[in-house]
This record gives sequence, C-alpha cells and structure tokens, in this order.
Amino acid sequence: MKSVHTLKDTKMAHPVGYYSLSHDNALIKDMCETWGEGLEKMSESDTLWLIARVAHQAWLECESSTAPSNEAESVFKRLHELKQWEKFALISAMVQ
Repeated sequence: MKSVHTLKDTKMAHPVGYYSLSHDNALIKDMCETWGEGLEKMSESDTLWLIARVAHQAWLECESSTAPSNEAESVFKRLHELKQWEKFALISAMVQ
C-alpha cells in the first residue's frame, strides 16, 4: 500500500482546464499566474486553508438546508485520530 505524505503531487498536477475551469474567470486566471497552471506552486498551508474556506462557502450556499448528519459530526470530532497524510487521502477520497 502506497503511503501518501503530501496533499498535492506536483509531478501529476492537472492544469485547471482539466476541471473545466477557465482563464475567462479573472480569479482563476490570477490564481494560475500566481501558482501555476496546475496550482502546483501553492504552499500546503495555502492549499489547506483555501480548501477549508471554499468548502465552507460552498456549504453555506448549498441549496439544501439540511444540517450535517450525526455520522458526519462524529467524523469531525474524531479527525484527531488520523495522521496528516490520512487526512490528505481522505480529502482526495471525498472529492472523487
């Protein structure tokens, strides 16, 4: 089993266009100019902070007014049980 120790594999970074993001959006263009086409130059700290902020904003704007399930709340309370690389792997698994 391969152990993942970083959030991003900079050798395998897809350009933002792979995710249907376009330079027609000024924010996406600015991000690519700052951190590269695959955002590969973004620090791990910036990546994690932005993932949290983007996810929170998307959750607030979600059409569903459903509160998180008890199961999701339980996972949140137990995140301390995971090693850092396991948290990264879990993020990847959830976005697939």
